[in-house]
Amino acid sequence: MHHDSHGTATRPSVESDNVELGWLDARDDEPFLPDARRSDDDGDGIPRNATAEEKTRKPRVIWLTVFFLISSLSFGIAVVPRMNLIVSLICRQTLQGDFDPVVIGGYNRQCQVDAVSAHTAMVQSAGNVISGVLSAAVAAFLNVLSDRVGRVPIIAYTATVLAAVEVVLVLLAKAPSTTSYRWLYLAYTLDGLSGSFATVMAMSSAYISDCVAEEKRNVQVGRMHGAMFIGIAVGPAMSSGIVAGSGQKSPLLVFYLGLAMRAISLVYLPLFVAESLPHARKGLAGAFPVFSRARWQQITKPARGLDAILIKLRKLSPRKWLDRLVPPSSPGSRRLRRNVVLLLAINLICYIAAMATSDILILYPQVVFKWGNVENNMFIPAMLDPSAFPDLDALTSPTTPISPYQPHQHPNDESAMPPPPPPPPANQDTLDPLDRTLIVTAILFDIFGYLGYAASPNGILFTLCGAAAAFGAVGLSTSEAALTKIVAPSSSSTTTSSPSQARTARAMREEAMAGGGSSSRVGELMAGLGLLQSVVRIVAPAVVNAVYGATVAVGAPGTAFVGVAGVLGVGAALTWGLVVG
Repeated sequence: MHHDSHGTATRPSVESDNVELGWLDARDDEPFLPDARRSDDDGDGIPRNATAEEKTRKPRVIWLTVFFLISSLSFGIAVVPRMNLIVSLICRQTLQGDFDPVVIGGYNRQCQVDAVSAHTAMVQSAGNVISGVLSAAVAAFLNVLSDRVGRVPIIAYTATVLAAVEVVLVLLAKAPSTTSYRWLYLAYTLDGLSGSFATVMAMSSAYISDCVAEEKRNVQVGRMHGAMFIGIAVGPAMSSGIVAGSGQKSPLLVFYLGLAMRAISLVYLPLFVAESLPHARKGLAGAFPVFSRARWQQITKPARGLDAILIKLRKLSPRKWLDRLVPPSSPGSRRLRRNVVLLLAINLICYIAAMATSDILILYPQVVFKWGNVENNMFIPAMLDPSAFPDLDALTSPTTPISPYQPHQHPNDESAMPPPPPPPPANQDTLDPLDRTLIVTAILFDIFGYLGYAASPNGILFTLCGAAAAFGAVGLSTSEAALTKIVAPSSSSTTTSSPSQARTARAMREEAMAGGGSSSRVGELMAGLGLLQSVVRIVAPAVVNAVYGATVAVGAPGTAFVGVAGVLGVGAALTWGLVVG
């Protein structure tokens, strides 16, 4: 943003936005959000036509954390019954001969055979490819769109479509026995169109970066992930109690309860969670420029031949994306770029460990240890409860005591205006050593856990290894928090290049409130990261499920766990390339 000699802000015309059908493309020199200080503002960065409710509602991470707790609880309640429902649908059409009737969604011992487990793994592999391909396109679009319409509407859309996935599964369970299990691919398709749960997590990180200072982001991201894992851990425990109480009489009761909780979360979201980008354009009509006839012809006229290929390749250029995240002219850009690339790689490796084995962690003990619904439901809390406490404690305890005390000052008290911020420290282009320590420790615990999965002779040791691997969740949340600190540093670390360009503290605070540039870069970051995670989601579960399906029949089902541990070893090696200060 540049200012003329009269102090008025200039902004690019909205008509210059590069918008194409099905995609939002950020220009290198233009933020997604317009400058907040426009002529229709009231001086506090809030439009004059804003309602009193919009002026008083402030974004608070705690309210979004409660939403995540409810949503993850609804997911956790049905996570094991969902897999059993898929297994029973496949088992009903796979087993031939005289077998006991298959209870859809219930416990079926006759289905705990290698043939059904291998077939289920392959169906899951194909479904993950469908969901991942769609999610790769939709997640990137939604993350960039959030810079225009806000974070909350995107979260609401994703949560609504994920609820529709549960509805499809319930309808399949109630369908006649002649219904093909291939209708499961409709649920995978809807899951991909929602952007999947990764989009919701990306929006939470963007929400936190919009309204939380840099030094407090690790704490808030840790709490958000901790709330998610608490919900996913407590949900199966509740489901286990419901299954034990109802037996095989009401196997779909857990799905109904999960749908009810999803409905509660969707009602809660608009009522309690305030938008973190108050200047975002409301609705899709405000998100896109008004199309003139000439502009519509320009957009709909397809490029031909080599030009079309070059346009698509330029859109996928990782270097241009990196230039938008870390401009080459920024101080210490070389170190920042190195850390961004390595943190992205580490984050994806942690994501592989989290996503690739989610299916076989339920299928493996059913075949090897002959677990049923209750045992599987108790394993999930034992595995995920420890992952919630590292996210809540490991990210909070080392950070909170060293946070400097900031006395409260009224925003309109001119005498209480703080002086211009001091120059940034010399090591601002490096990574916090605490972040690297947490990431390395998390990956090492993950490696130990996955090797233990493959070597465990009984269910008790298998569960203990799951508790050890749970600490790996810290690596995922810490790497995301570190990336947002690099891409969108807090306003307290900014400084002017010369006295002639210095601005008053009030003007600098107004610009921080507007936050267009930083939030736009966070949207760019989360869009790219969501796209990369979607690619991982296509490849990793498909490969791991295929390996498991091929090795379970030959008596070596733990091979997939050893392979994941090897990938995590690469991530541990990459952490030593991070530049720390």
